[in-house]
Formats: sequence, C-alpha cells, structure tokens
Amino acid sequence: MAYINFQDDPIAKRFNNSFANLCAGDPTKKVLKLLDKCFNIYNKGQSEAGFCNLKDFIYPVDSYQIINFEVCAGDTLSLFNNELNIQISMVSPGDPDPAHPGDFISVDLNYPFGLSSEYIAYGGSELSPEYYILPNDKNFSRGCLLYIEYPKTDKNGEDIMPANMSSTLTLGAFNNGSTSEINFPISQFFSNFSNPETLNANNLINKIELTNPNLNFSIKVSGLIVYLKSNNDPNNCAC
Repeated sequence: MAYINFQDDPIAKRFNNSFANLCAGDPTKKVLKLLDKCFNIYNKGQSEAGFCNLKDFIYPVDSYQIINFEVCAGDTLSLFNNELNIQISMVSPGDPDPAHPGDFISVDLNYPFGLSSEYIAYGGSELSPEYYILPNDKNFSRGCLLYIEYPKTDKNGEDIMPANMSSTLTLGAFNNGSTSEINFPISQFFSNFSNPETLNANNLINKIELTNPNLNFSIKVSGLIVYLKSNNDPNNCAC
C-alpha cells in the first residue's frame, strides 16, 4: 500500500523563515508582521492578534507611478508635488434660480455650486471670494505606499544602530491658499490616502518628500504613488 506524503504548510514555513531572520538578534520580542493580507502580532511563532481589514481595501486609480530609488546620504527624494497653491479658481457667489434661468439667487458663499454640492472652503472677502477648486480632468496624487530598506552596515563597515534607521518625511499641506509643512521621522513603512473624488483642493495632500539625514549610508525606497483625475461633472465621474 502506497503512503501519501503531505507537504508542509507553505504559509507556516514562510513565516518561520521570516521570523527567524527578523528576530535573530532578540528572540524574546513579539513582532508585527504582514502575512496574507493581515497584520499579525506573533509571539514565538504563535499569532496573538490580527488586523485583517486590509482585505476589504479598495481605491479608484487613474494613473500610478512605481518608485524604486536609492536616496544617498543627506539627499532628498520628492515623491510627488500637486502644487495646490496654484490651483485657485475664482467662482462668483450665487446659485442658479430654477424659476428664472440665467438669474442667480444669493446663497451661502461656501456652496459655489449649489446647496446640494460638496462644501468648498474659500478665502478672500465675501464680495470677492476665492474658491480653491481643482481644475477639471487633471491628475492629482491621492495617496502613496512606501517601504524603506536600511542597510545593516554603513560605508565604514560599522553596524548601524536601530536608532539611526530613520528618515525624515516631509508632508506638505494646503489650507485655503497657503501651504505648510510638517516633518516627522519614518522607519520602514508609510502610507497615506486622501479623498478619491473631491473638488476641494484642501482635501488633498500637497506634496511628500523623503530625506535621508544619515551621512554614512544610503537607503533604498520602493513605493507606489496613485493618481486620480479631478472631475467637476457629476455625470462623468472619474471613479
């Protein structure tokens, strides 16, 4: 009688190899690991908790850009720049009067396209408002996924301390015609997404840059930047 030989579970084998590589220096630590669309907390090879909502993630895309770049010591990589500070449209206040085509009635100035449309913030004065509206049919970056790979040794052959495995992420915001920036440290992974369909320039990320502040080693950045067209016509939705 022939015996049936069952192969080992490939998922368990893949995890054990990853766990061994990741925790070779400190086997007592629990680890956060992405495996089969779930973030899991593992303790000595056993899963303690899981976050699996990512399997339901969906996001419209018109264009995309794959990033695979080496950021040398002290250099900065510009991932994208929507230049929202120049995307300003002037819209006259008022709403079409359905009883008298061509005439306008006074409405709340924050609703330049009518009370049923998306809220749009504005600057300037009530007599001369400035609405920060995205131009129609133009691609804007709406999100990104980044993974940063740090070397184990620097250019002098010295081991790199975990505290130095950090880069500086600059996130540029746009708020009613003015731009601002905030810097914060980033280790291995970063993701961010903004509204997939909006007329309001304030609802988008303006730009993202990544700086390698370390002077003794380079870092490798891989990522995905997604773009979606703005579209002011509700009968021709971009998504």
